[in-house]
Amino acid sequence: MGGIRAGEHHVCTPAPAAPESTTPAEQDKLAGHHLHFFRVGFFSRDFLATKFQMTASRKKPGVAFWATVVAVVFVAYPFSFGPACWIESCVNCDGLVESVYSPFVRAARRSTKVNAALTHCANLCSPPTGYWDLDKYGRFSWWRLN
Repeated sequence: MGGIRAGEHHVCTPAPAAPESTTPAEQDKLAGHHLHFFRVGFFSRDFLATKFQMTASRKKPGVAFWATVVAVVFVAYPFSFGPACWIESCVNCDGLVESVYSPFVRAARRSTKVNAALTHCANLCSPPTGYWDLDKYGRFSWWRLN
């Protein structure tokens, strides 16, 4: 049975000489196509050159990219508030929710309705061993029940 064994090299036969009217780049391409060698487990140079070519033109982010950014900022960020409260109440990493969601906490300090909605959402997602509320200093904190 023929074939290449691991660690052996196979050299292709050289191509006929390129006509003198070809450019140096074309001659390199012709020579590289016929004179490269294969090794078991590695790709040939031509395969890599054709599969992973760098493009010169860079496209600017399109409408789909910016729509995704807007969706993440205006949808995913508010909806992640409850799970973040649950994580902080279980892990006891004080100040995480207040620093990451500072726009919500600032709004809760200014409005009793926003404070009620925020504490309701935070308490829905948290374990029953405590509750979320603004303290007398205006910090949004997890209060553990004894």
